[in-house]
Amino acid sequence: MYVQYMLYEAVSIGMKLVSHFERVAT
Repeated sequence: MYVQYMLYEAVSIGMKLVSHFERVAT
């Protein structure tokens, strides 16, 4: 399903943003 693929992509991008902000914060 396209929705499941989009959700997976959103989670992947979200994790990248979280790790990026964690680096900036410290």
